[in-house]
Amino acid sequence: MLKTHLSYRAGRITHPSRCSALTALSTLAAILASCVSGLADDPRSSPAAPTNQAPRGETLTAYPDFSEACIGFVTGYRRQSDENATLIPSLGRFAGDCGHGKKPLVLGVTHENAKNNHSGAANYDQHISSYMGDFDYEADFGKWLDLQIVSTENPPRIVLSLDTANHHKNNVTGWPLQYGHMFVGIIDQTAAAPLSAPVLLDLDIRIRDGGVTKTEPGINGRRILVGALGRWPEAPPRTNRTHFLEVNLDQTPNFSTSYNQAPYPKCHDVTYDRCFYGDGRFAEGRTVSYQAVLQGPRLARNSAEWVHISVDIGDLFKRLTWASPPSGWSSARLDGIYLAIESTGAANTTIELKNYRVHTRAAN
Repeated sequence: MLKTHLSYRAGRITHPSRCSALTALSTLAAILASCVSGLADDPRSSPAAPTNQAPRGETLTAYPDFSEACIGFVTGYRRQSDENATLIPSLGRFAGDCGHGKKPLVLGVTHENAKNNHSGAANYDQHISSYMGDFDYEADFGKWLDLQIVSTENPPRIVLSLDTANHHKNNVTGWPLQYGHMFVGIIDQTAAAPLSAPVLLDLDIRIRDGGVTKTEPGINGRRILVGALGRWPEAPPRTNRTHFLEVNLDQTPNFSTSYNQAPYPKCHDVTYDRCFYGDGRFAEGRTVSYQAVLQGPRLARNSAEWVHISVDIGDLFKRLTWASPPSGWSSARLDGIYLAIESTGAANTTIELKNYRVHTRAAN
C-alpha cells in the first residue's frame, strides 16, 4: 500500500509526487486519456461565470477560476492488464478539495534528454508508458520546483515555479537539472468537448523572472505555454489519434532552436515554433507563438499588471494543416488542457494564473 504524506496549509501543497513517459507529450496523452487509475468519470457541475466577466456559453472544465481545486499526484504505476506488461501511472496522493469523486488537476514533471526522450535515464523502465514524476518530492518540492494555490483570494490564484538556475544537483533521471528539457505543467483532464463547435480558453497571467547567470553551455532559457490535446482518427493506414496543439505565450530568445529539429514537409502553413509528426503510428504536435500567429499581446515580465490570454482552441485546431486532419470536425474532440513552463539550461521563472476558463461561445 502506498502511504500518503500530504497536507494542505497556507495555500501550499506539501508532499505529493510521482508519474511517468517516453516524452512529455506522450505522458500528457496518457494522463489526459484518463489512463491514470483512481480517477472518477463524473466531474462536478461548474458554477456560473462571475457577473463581472463577459457572458460565456457552457463551461467545459470542472475547475473554472480554479475554484475548489483538487490536485492529484502520481505515486506509482500499475499494470495495464494482467496480460499486458505496460505500466501506467496511478494516482495515490491528493491535495485540496478532492471530495465528490472529482477528477483532479494533475501536476506533472518530465525531464528529457537532449534528444527529447528518456533513453539513458536512471529511472528508465521499458515498461513504463510515460514519465511525469521526474522529481523527488521530499528533496525537491519547494526548492527548484514549487506549486501554491492561493485559495484565500477571489478568484483563487495558482502559482507555479521552476528554478534550475540556483539549484545544482542530479535529478532522479540521473541528469543535472540543467540538462535537456524540463517540463513542469498543470494538466486539466476535465476540459473536454467536441471540436466541431467553438472552444475558448481564457486566463489571466503574470510572469516573474529571476536573475540567471549564464553558467551552462548552449541555450539557457524557458518558454511559458498553454496546450490542448485533440483526438481524432487519422486516415488508414495511419493509426495515430493524438494531436497536440501548443501556444507559446512567452519564451526567451532562440528557445525553439534547443529542440534541434529539422523542418518537416507539412510544417510550413504557418510559422511554427515547433512542429513534428510521424509515419502515422505516433503523436503529432504543433506549437505556435501567441504573438506571431495569433497577434496576442506581449507579456510583461516582473510587472504587477495581469495580462489576459484568450485563445480560440477550436478555431486554431481547424486553421492548421495537420498531417492527417479529421474527415470531419464532428469526429474530433478536445481531451484536456495544460498550462506549463519548460526550461533548458538554467532558468528561474514563476507564473501566476487566475480567471481560468474553458468554455463555448455565448449565444447572441
